[in-house]
Amino acid sequence: MMRSIPLISAAAFVLGAASPSVAAPLEAKPKWVINYADSFCLLSRDRSPTESGVAIRTRPFAEEHELLLMMEPSSERRLNGQGQVIVGNFTVGPERWVAAAASKQADVRLLETTIKVAEFSAAVAAGKIRILVPGKLDARIQLPNIAKAAAAMKDCEDDLARRWKITRNWAVDPKPIPDSRGPFRHDDYPQQMIVKERIGAILALLGIDEAGKVTDCRIIERSGDPLFEEVVCTVFRKRARYKPALGSNGQPIASYHLAPRVRFHLE
Repeated sequence: MMRSIPLISAAAFVLGAASPSVAAPLEAKPKWVINYADSFCLLSRDRSPTESGVAIRTRPFAEEHELLLMMEPSSERRLNGQGQVIVGNFTVGPERWVAAAASKQADVRLLETTIKVAEFSAAVAAGKIRILVPGKLDARIQLPNIAKAAAAMKDCEDDLARRWKITRNWAVDPKPIPDSRGPFRHDDYPQQMIVKERIGAILALLGIDEAGKVTDCRIIERSGDPLFEEVVCTVFRKRARYKPALGSNGQPIASYHLAPRVRFHLE
């Protein structure tokens, strides 16, 4: 009899190119589009015959974004492993989860990973980014004309924060206190969900007080059984600790932080 192993991982404006100089030949430039959703802002560019499609989901108070690529189909239909983000000639940040699979709706291969806010800013400045999973994937993406669109995303994020009824009144963001194990343990996976082979993913917005303690937990996005939501908020309140945000006077202040998505999956 196969045994399921529980795993938990904390895993519209249209802006085009500036007018070309007189000496430059006229050519089509990719257009970046910003779409508003209930829980995220989406900056995207359609796939072309020569370039992969790109989409970046951003949210207020987040330390990382979700990066999606729409690539050429591949004979390797699925990929799930640790990868690296390379901006310019430099590998940035730690390794992160990268997954790719063939889309049933379109003749493309969809890749999903995460990119931290500072990494995305560096990629915008460099105009390119590379996702590398050694021996399995080497995706090189050009990001021409993205700077204005990326700046405009802030307006969308501000609108979302107002919809969530949160006003940013802190100058320095709260920071999770590093923990080699992280707040979640394998035995946090609800036993009844393992038996039923249920999976899910939860995105939570956390309220952080002046001492760095989680005092509020709002579910922003959910999938799977509601029991996963209870587990996520219980664990964050019990184990997550932060360096508190700082106000303009340099003193600790209450704030909010959008935690990385928590994924409940079985292997």
